[in-house]
Amino acid sequence: MAIHYHDTEWGVPLHVDFEVFDLLLVYARGDIIGSRVKRRWRQMFRKVDVEVPLYQRVVVLFKLREGSRTEDQLEPAMLHLRMFKNVPKVDIDMLLPGTRVRISWFDRTRSIIPSLGGIGVQLYKLVKAVLFVAVIT
Repeated sequence: MAIHYHDTEWGVPLHVDFEVFDLLLVYARGDIIGSRVKRRWRQMFRKVDVEVPLYQRVVVLFKLREGSRTEDQLEPAMLHLRMFKNVPKVDIDMLLPGTRVRISWFDRTRSIIPSLGGIGVQLYKLVKAVLFVAVIT
């Protein structure tokens, strides 16, 4: 199993490469239903409590494959242990190293267009100030 794409309740698409692991063990206990706050556009962005299935405790034990790279710069020869509390079941993949968030073209456009608009406004103000100084002197 090389690549896994996963969308969570909160809309975070993930890219997980399971080939980086030599050993991967996930232990969970405390299967409960918790609540999280979410704003929904249908309710005029008011806060709504959403029931979310949780694990009260999660332990992730892993060893990386030789030659694999992660953003954490973890040592492949070592056995790594991570412990977490109150983790939503659908978000277990987020706890693994080597997990990357996938950003869609629509989301990239939504972040780039306002940035370009801000740069344009700043350039306009800069040119206006330079012309004002040039007219005065």
